[in-house]
Amino acid sequence: MSRYSQALARGTMLSVVLRWFIKGIGLLSTIILARFLTPADYGVMVMATLVIGLVEIFFFTSADTALLRNTDSSDSLINSAWTLRLIQAFMVASVVGALTPLAGSYFRDDRVIPVMLVLGFGIVFSAFANIGPVLARKNLDFGLEVKIGIISKSISFVVTVIAAYTLRSYWALIIGTYAGHISGVWLSYRLHPFRPRWDVSRLRELWSFSQWLLVSSIGNFFGRKLDELILGRIGTAQDLGVYNVASEIGQTVTVEISAPVNRTLFPVLSSMQNDKSASISLFFTTLGIINTFTIPVGVGMCLVAAPFVQVILGEKWLAVIPILQVFAIMGSIRFLVSPYYVWLMVIGHSKKLAMMSWLELLIFIVFTTILYERGVLGLAWARLLTTLVTVTIWIRMGYSVGLSPLFLLKVLFRPICASFVMGLVLWYLPNMFEFSQPYIELLIFIAFGVFSYVVTLVLIWLLMKKPNGIEWSVLNWMRKQNINIK
Repeated sequence: MSRYSQALARGTMLSVVLRWFIKGIGLLSTIILARFLTPADYGVMVMATLVIGLVEIFFFTSADTALLRNTDSSDSLINSAWTLRLIQAFMVASVVGALTPLAGSYFRDDRVIPVMLVLGFGIVFSAFANIGPVLARKNLDFGLEVKIGIISKSISFVVTVIAAYTLRSYWALIIGTYAGHISGVWLSYRLHPFRPRWDVSRLRELWSFSQWLLVSSIGNFFGRKLDELILGRIGTAQDLGVYNVASEIGQTVTVEISAPVNRTLFPVLSSMQNDKSASISLFFTTLGIINTFTIPVGVGMCLVAAPFVQVILGEKWLAVIPILQVFAIMGSIRFLVSPYYVWLMVIGHSKKLAMMSWLELLIFIVFTTILYERGVLGLAWARLLTTLVTVTIWIRMGYSVGLSPLFLLKVLFRPICASFVMGLVLWYLPNMFEFSQPYIELLIFIAFGVFSYVVTLVLIWLLMKKPNGIEWSVLNWMRKQNINIK
């Protein structure tokens, strides 16, 4: 295994640990908070973060990404990146403060105004965090960010639960967010020796890389959040809370598998820019591994949505079920080609990324215009249809930069076939059993789903004469653990 493959494997493992720890804590938090808070409480928080996210994206500088991609590691570049990040935070907070009256009017809910003001100040505070963890990732050392993430999220979780139990209000979410900010900033200085200083000497250089990523990010934001912006206007805080929770849960597992891999893949592929064939091979191997997990998870979540919501969220969240099913399928489709974004960024095609983000937004607007009158579920379907179209475009764009659709088909064939079989098993399962309790139904669905998927995946792998893939990686790992395999 090459140094780059080892770095990718270790970085991916650490990133997965961090992301899954954070999401595990988040899921546990959701289970607990659902008993103390209402969908409307979540809706108010979503309203505030929508406006803040909108403002942030217009001042997006991608300083960290520019620093990671640049082979230079001089103090002037590092300090300029930290300075650019700080300038961005001050500008965002100022604009957020100015927009609070408009936000209250747009959402028809004045509760969003103080929440926005408090969260805006938190953006400035968190921007003072040390840039040292980014330097560690640049050097392919991913452990520091994992440590900081785990500790700060744990503190945030404990504080949020205590505040929710005490206040029974959306302010518990804000208090928990601040606890995460404070602990994260402190840990960034405590655990890394670098000390950033104000430096504007290389801002122009950083901006020259970031300008097309800014255009891309604006399009990405509207592409991802336009549905919630529309729903915030035509619906209620209750509607927005239901939609947001369904979207988050429906895509959680697929995101939390693919995102840490892609996050690690970027610096690794950036280090391999002089060896195109090796980087493409690693790219498709990674893509195959991602989809071996994301495709069955999306299909499975769609089919277990009803007992999942009953067990995890409770009876007052039943409206989430049909929306969750749509988002679960959307998540598995969306991340079929998620590493394509990383590849285009590594080879410097930021303009194409910008064009793609705006094209996706345009497609979503078309479907939203047709379906928005159907309310919350209509917006979810508009998101799913947009994803189907854009994945096709991503594959075509990948072909234009050397990513063969044939290689893509080879790495996706086994997980798609195995997921189809798993879906059939889960679809017919209610005809075989009568479930007395939703938690029993959920456990049986999970057990049958995992078993049928793994067995089918291995059988197809054997029938295809054991091609290179995740199956070989698992087999080699088992042999190293002295597990006897015939």
